[in-house]
Amino acid sequence: MTLNTLVSIDPGTEETGIALYREGKLVDVDVLRVKASAGNREIRASSMGRLAVDRVRAWKEPARVVLEYPQVYKHGPGAEVDPDDVLCLVLVLGHIWGTFHAVNGNKVELVRPATWKGQVPKRVMNNRIVGTLTTAEQQLVHDKVRSNHNALDAVGIGLWALRRPWGRS
Repeated sequence: MTLNTLVSIDPGTEETGIALYREGKLVDVDVLRVKASAGNREIRASSMGRLAVDRVRAWKEPARVVLEYPQVYKHGPGAEVDPDDVLCLVLVLGHIWGTFHAVNGNKVELVRPATWKGQVPKRVMNNRIVGTLTTAEQQLVHDKVRSNHNALDAVGIGLWALRRPWGRS
């Protein structure tokens, strides 16, 4: 376990955003993808969970893992989500949570989208996230993931967990 490291994850069944912070600075970011041909959606979800765990382990088991926990809305955008999709997302979350929870002193935290970003529209939030980053961190994001919303959410979750103040939109 490396002290002062944090991994933040925006899990998904087809794409998962993942970011690594050391000493409060963003040092890596990526979008993990599972091929649609990798089997049924449950198998793909399980594969995504393993892929995320493997990436975190490659980063030397961080002190903290902050994982976005799904939020189901009864009305408005997102209300039409297929419950089976949510269950598949739970497979991804369960794999990550089960691997790192209370193992070697790792601390896994769950955060709901409304907690870390409120009801801010995605475009505005993405601008805030990028505006919060240093020039070097912005370049890293640009070079590795461009403007992928899953990666930017992972970066934003990390910023929130580190309590770095939001930049201007």
